[in-house]
Amino acid sequence: MGNLLDVVVHAANLHDTKSGILVACQVMARFPTIKAFSADAGYRKSFEERMVEEFRCPVDISEKIKGSWQIIPKRWVVERTFA
Repeated sequence: MGNLLDVVVHAANLHDTKSGILVACQVMARFPTIKAFSADAGYRKSFEERMVEEFRCPVDISEKIKGSWQIIPKRWVVERTFA
C-alpha cells in the first residue's frame, strides 16, 4: 500500500541507500510481519542483500523501461514517499 511506517532524519552526506537500511531495520523491529519492500534500482545491491540475508524479506525493485516513458506499478509509491 505504501504506508509510511518510520522516518529517519539524517545529514545530507549519508546516501539514501545506507539510510534506507536503517529505516528498514527499524520497520522490521516494529512490524515483523512485513513480507516485502518496494524500492527503485538504486537499492539493488546492499539494501536488497541485507533485507534478504537478515530478514528473509524480498525487495521488489522497479525497473526502468528503455526507449519510452511508461507508468510502472508501485513506482509512484516510492517517489511519493521521498517527496
